[in-house]
Amino acid sequence: MKKNHWNLIYITMVLFLCLLPFLFIGVAGKEQSGESKRMTRMPKIYEKGTWKKDYFKNMGSWFEENFAFRQEMVSANARILSDIFGVSATEKVVTGTDGWLYYSSTLNDYKGEKVLSDRGIFNIARTIALMQKRVEQDGKHFVFTVPPNKNTLYDKNMPYYEKKTGISSNLKKLTKELKSQKVNYVDLYKLFHSQKEVLYLKRDSHWNNKGAVLAYNAIMDATKWPHNRYKNVKVKVRKDNIGDLARMLYPKMVKPEKNQYYPQIFPYHYIGKGQDVEDSDISTISENGSGSLLMYRDSFGNTLLPFMAGEFSKAKFSKLVPYYLDQEIEECDPDVVVVEKVERHLNTMGMQPPMMESLKVKTGNHVIKKQSFTTFREGKIGNMYMAMGQLDTRYTRKDTRIYLKITGKNKKSKTYEAFPVSMQNKKKSTDYGYQLYLNEESVPSGSVKTEILLKNGKQLLAVKTDQSVWKK
Repeated sequence: MKKNHWNLIYITMVLFLCLLPFLFIGVAGKEQSGESKRMTRMPKIYEKGTWKKDYFKNMGSWFEENFAFRQEMVSANARILSDIFGVSATEKVVTGTDGWLYYSSTLNDYKGEKVLSDRGIFNIARTIALMQKRVEQDGKHFVFTVPPNKNTLYDKNMPYYEKKTGISSNLKKLTKELKSQKVNYVDLYKLFHSQKEVLYLKRDSHWNNKGAVLAYNAIMDATKWPHNRYKNVKVKVRKDNIGDLARMLYPKMVKPEKNQYYPQIFPYHYIGKGQDVEDSDISTISENGSGSLLMYRDSFGNTLLPFMAGEFSKAKFSKLVPYYLDQEIEECDPDVVVVEKVERHLNTMGMQPPMMESLKVKTGNHVIKKQSFTTFREGKIGNMYMAMGQLDTRYTRKDTRIYLKITGKNKKSKTYEAFPVSMQNKKKSTDYGYQLYLNEESVPSGSVKTEILLKNGKQLLAVKTDQSVWKK
């Protein structure tokens, strides 16, 4: 009888635990997940005179997001998997040793897999070089920089089963090509690698604030703009940093870690709608700063912004892609333009060129004509005209430059350099695409003769001629 009594208690406890998510669903099941997903509303079986056929399917989805103690259970499961079995409960996060977490989207870079082709790397470097020429033709300063992935710098805590299979990476290849293209590049990998201490956060994908100051000084040095160096300031250390990777993996069991906090030497203020470093489009002003800044950035710029904003009278920080370079140069009149792109997103630089009028070039008169399968089409995006297509790779090299010679009905011609573009879709991908942007006043009226020219070293090839009306 006593044995049956304990069996009954055990069964009752198990049933109670199983029913907890249902019993408290209205009280403890309303919190957002660590991934900040939009929660679905509770489905109805009958609505507006119609029986809902997908009711049970939708009800299942709703329950998965709203059952009581969801975040606690998710966190407990993740903690067990990482601490005992050394694996991650989400495919977005890689669980390393000693509590280190890494972003899974960096694995290809870390292992040397799916490295961009030489042409793909050239496309990125040439696009950046053309942006630099556009900025410098107005007498302004331009800087490009790449924050390395955490496991590029600190890989000793990567799990043993994630092994490096290649000797190269997009960052290594691009660094070499940027030098060849004479881009004003701040090599943050070299800088951080030379430091003895770890300057990235253990449970976050980004650098700590001390690392941000190191990067800030290097970028500002490259711009040749006077700035505070934050060398002799009182730095506070607080154990309150909640990492982005930790939030994804353990939404209810996050352990804060130490971070450094620097005093604001030159205060700044937000103007306009963007009022937080996470916002995509931010403008700031500073009474103590001088000049103006235009900075294209990603999440690594969140910690750079407080230091850089104070140094300039006015600054604009944008995460929006593509970069509307011409428009924002006209609006901001920047003295300095900085482009920051994290290593794991470098490939996008060769796929989405900036919205700026392509630069004029001078070519020789000796052109060799070729019959090819090069494609061409034109259209309009916003207030700019665009030409795009794919090259016949029989006449290309990894460093081929692409020009478009445009002739109006008055027989006057202008030649522009197009952006080399990597194009990807479900059916086909190529690193030999091109895009060219022109302002409306630069496009001749009536029928326009467009010749696509390829420059291979000193050789100039004409591979396509189109006769069409651009303005419609």
